[in-house]
Amino acid sequence: MWELAEDDEEEYIRELEPQVPAGLGELTGAQRALTDFLQVDEDLLAVAMRTSAPMEQPSPAEQDAALEAFVAALPTRDKDALLVDVVRGGGHLAGPRLLARFRAARTPADPAADRTRRSAAELLDAAHRHRTGRHERERQAREAAEQARRRAAEEQRAAHLDTIAADPGEVWREIDILIGQKKPTAYDRATTLLADLRAVTARSPGELADYDRRTTALREAHRGKPALMRRFDEIGIPRP
Repeated sequence: MWELAEDDEEEYIRELEPQVPAGLGELTGAQRALTDFLQVDEDLLAVAMRTSAPMEQPSPAEQDAALEAFVAALPTRDKDALLVDVVRGGGHLAGPRLLARFRAARTPADPAADRTRRSAAELLDAAHRHRTGRHERERQAREAAEQARRRAAEEQRAAHLDTIAADPGEVWREIDILIGQKKPTAYDRATTLLADLRAVTARSPGELADYDRRTTALREAHRGKPALMRRFDEIGIPRP
């Protein structure tokens, strides 16, 4: 709204935030669900929380004693009104209303609160900066995760090629067996292994001639298998 409704700039500057309650930065699950339901902007909520004091957490015994003292000090007419409300069927509301009154009475007045209240414009500007920073951090986190994924993939690939390099003869034998099965999945596996062998021989240029000789022989021996030949073309095995 701040970015779109520029004509209301003066109103945003004049309008002050309500007093920030304690514990705004420690929302319960139910309160979080309410913010989701009301579609409260998460960045606006984050900057609103900055001036919220921590919620006091008295022990249950201390809270019970304070509540008893508060109820005992209530004027008789207030107690009578609560009882009448219960008799009329409003008991489900009487308790929460009394607790809200009790908590409000226990919240100390802050003389500086009005002086530190932020305008709607200040809140929305701060939310924009918070959102921009959050998006940048998320972008950096995605990039770091992608780099880590690539490094892991490269390390896994290098380890796989090291295994092939340890016994390339066994891989050539497996390729012959796979081609002999005359199945699409076997052809796919055979061409994958051929590509791996080429990556291994690329580490030692002197072995490339042997690789070319073997792949040329494979083409000659299986030129009657068009499905296999197409796969050879896809991985760049040259025609004789």
